[in-house]
Amino acid sequence: MKIICVILLIVLAISCKKYVINDDLTFVPEKSMTIKNITLLKKDAVCIGSYTLGSDTVVSQFKIQSKYSLITIKLRNVSSAFTFKNHEKADCPTPGYFSIVDEGLFEVKMSPKIFDVKEKINSIDFFSDTKINYQINNDSIKNFTVNFKKFVLKINNDDNKILYSTIEYYGLKNLDAEIVSFKYENQIYLFIMTPVKENIILEKDFLRNYLFN
Repeated sequence: MKIICVILLIVLAISCKKYVINDDLTFVPEKSMTIKNITLLKKDAVCIGSYTLGSDTVVSQFKIQSKYSLITIKLRNVSSAFTFKNHEKADCPTPGYFSIVDEGLFEVKMSPKIFDVKEKINSIDFFSDTKINYQINNDSIKNFTVNFKKFVLKINNDDNKILYSTIEYYGLKNLDAEIVSFKYENQIYLFIMTPVKENIILEKDFLRNYLFN
């Protein structure tokens, strides 16, 4: 009887197409994040799926034109005095987090605690092993490119609230990324775009134009 119950639970979980990962985060294939004033699912985009926290969609991944990977992350309860700072620093502690994206070229890992809304988000620090290049840098939009081996986003200078990405593909030393931070009311959306293959060139200003034009 116990075996039958276990089998039924497994079948039910698969049929719901939801997979509990950690700290109540659940992955839902093909579910897409929606953002006011921004259309992510355009004709040339495919949604891989999203992580949800309760009824809130907090991470979504897309393929754009079969050339680029786009990861979208929503952070809530952002302070009106929020600051974003970048640092050229290769060594930043990144212990104990789980993967949300494995592209073959690189892997993105994060701590689910970055979605804790009990504490206001006062700052985000961006650490990368190479210098970033800003295209836009104002209170509502940060748009920049970076050629990285590893980058780290730290919330409120807390080692338990970190998202980071590292190169995983053997022989690949660096990868181009275009990143946009978009502050809307008390929320911040982080967009991270990279090529899906090492021989694909990331077009200049592609992500910003894709989001806002």
